[in-house]
Amino acid sequence: MSVFSGLEEIVEPNHVLAPHTWYRLGGPADYFIRPRTVEELREVIRRCGENDIPSHVLGLGSNLLVSDEGVRGAVIKLTGEQFEKVEYQNDQVTAWSGAELTQLVMHCVEKGLSGIETLSGIPGSIGGAIRMNAGGRFGDIGSAVESVTLMDNKGTLFEKSKPELAEVSKITSEPIDGEVGRTSEVAMLCSFVQLDKAIPLLLDMRDDLKAVRKTTEATLEETKAIRKTTDTTLEEIKGLREDIQPG
Repeated sequence: MSVFSGLEEIVEPNHVLAPHTWYRLGGPADYFIRPRTVEELREVIRRCGENDIPSHVLGLGSNLLVSDEGVRGAVIKLTGEQFEKVEYQNDQVTAWSGAELTQLVMHCVEKGLSGIETLSGIPGSIGGAIRMNAGGRFGDIGSAVESVTLMDNKGTLFEKSKPELAEVSKITSEPIDGEVGRTSEVAMLCSFVQLDKAIPLLLDMRDDLKAVRKTTEATLEETKAIRKTTDTTLEEIKGLREDIQPG
């Protein structure tokens, strides 16, 4: 019986990861899993733990290089309606980990909410941005995040708030039961972000932020083109090597 019996709709064995990364690099994962609900995620995490299968959470792949040899274990992609939700309540935002950071920034600006506008143009998911504390010289996402909800490798939900958020990057990749070489990532489900009320100047920034995003998307297309050219060059080199092989 398969480890993921009954979950065939969301589990793809030997799934190539290249289409899920910005640089279109990466071999196959043993299991590529896209849970649709928190309960499905919990079941996936539980089975991985019971069968000693390492699990890794994949965001938008914008800051990620994957070996052509692929990834052993399960790669979990938090996407779809459940994990891409963003909920607004006055100046407070609950953003799920699969939501896109650039879209969140734009929507907050359109609503006149200030606090994360300096992150415009930084690609990635909310979960990935928080784990790496995305930002730059003018600010980072950590300054706006009040708390995060996570799921451990046994499927248990727990919350981390300031000042514990400094430990989020560490706890999302700790060894299982302290065993070196056997790790399983903690999944970040959602975050609670505290922003400031409308600032008139912020509304004037909308066109500028759209331009930044357009530039970022153009850079991605250029990167794809470079990758395609590199692949072509490598094939030509292989052809030349075959031609000069001693007979």
